[in-house]
Amino acid sequence: MLILFDKLQKSELDLKDLDLCVSKELFENMIVKFNIVLSSNNDCGFYCLNGLIEVVVNNKQVLNIDFRDGYPVEALRNILDYKIGRNVPKNQADIVNIQKYLNNQEKQIKKEIENKPISFFSDLIFSRLDKIFKY
Repeated sequence: MLILFDKLQKSELDLKDLDLCVSKELFENMIVKFNIVLSSNNDCGFYCLNGLIEVVVNNKQVLNIDFRDGYPVEALRNILDYKIGRNVPKNQADIVNIQKYLNNQEKQIKKEIENKPISFFSDLIFSRLDKIFKY
């Protein structure tokens, strides 16, 4: 978390804030370390550590995560669905930007797939099946 925070401070990432989704156990440690007042959460259940970082306790048993720069992050599609569901003014620019990003990613994937020979996919499928049946 310190490395990511350092990147945010240096403006290497184009972020307005950082939302951390943490386990109940980690949150209990954070309450003490960061003097979090339990009655200070907002209407979405987030606790503000400072003007940049907010924390929410995750009650999910299974997370749908991706890894970005070596850090586990919520899948972008889930974040988009959440922001669309809330539909608050501060999220409108995020919604547009995430949709553009996901559309561009989809176009790149389609372009890469179109350029691959059929043998690539059959080799890929067979290599994965080999791994499954070896275990």
